[in-house]
Amino acid sequence: MNELKSVNPKFDLYNKIENISEYYSFFDNLTEKLLGTNELKIRQIIDKEDLKTLSKARKRMYGQREEYFSSLYEGEYLIDEMDLNSYLFACYYKGEIIGIQRAAHFPFEVANHINAHELTKFLGKNYKDDVIEFSRLVVDKATKVKGLANVLGFVTGSLVAIHTGIDQYITYSKPQLKRQSVSFDEEYLPFHIVSREEIKYELYKGSLTKNINSIFNVKGENPKDTIEKFKEKILTSKTQLQGA
Repeated sequence: MNELKSVNPKFDLYNKIENISEYYSFFDNLTEKLLGTNELKIRQIIDKEDLKTLSKARKRMYGQREEYFSSLYEGEYLIDEMDLNSYLFACYYKGEIIGIQRAAHFPFEVANHINAHELTKFLGKNYKDDVIEFSRLVVDKATKVKGLANVLGFVTGSLVAIHTGIDQYITYSKPQLKRQSVSFDEEYLPFHIVSREEIKYELYKGSLTKNINSIFNVKGENPKDTIEKFKEKILTSKTQLQGA
């Protein structure tokens, strides 16, 4: 990628979600309650300058595995075409990015490693339309904020679901890195990435609305109804996190 582009406007939630400042205020409040600090802000990455900052943060946080991760990108910036056609979110602490999460519609990153037949068996025949993939999660190892990855994933998933109405998500990792506090289904799909030799990975799936219900006790007649009720809660309440 010789010239850095901006994210496709199709994925710019600042221009897609009405009253987005109210949603960010809600999630800032949630982040403070869950992580114990008001100095963290989770925001979407959109323009070229933010992407440059994101690239620098990736270089810093990938650190010890720089040789491998550098091979995933072309040119000066650690930004690829999938980034430009995805929902990119970063967690800022005192102006510095300390966490990154990508959410994407199909084609998924994992589709490069698992064939369509296996994905259909695992996710159902409509997975190309009904599932969001979380990928390229990275959190600064130097941060002392516990639980940041889970909160970053929840905020990212919530804003994408509010825009798209999509409830189901997938993500993958090495088995030992699975985040136990996230409500994944018990079923998972094991696979290998050929370029990473014989390292085993697992593909997980989950439901955002199950997480919404467990945190906020918000449940509708179906996933889309739950998302609508969650939107209503956000826009009509300053919200006290139940159980916090």
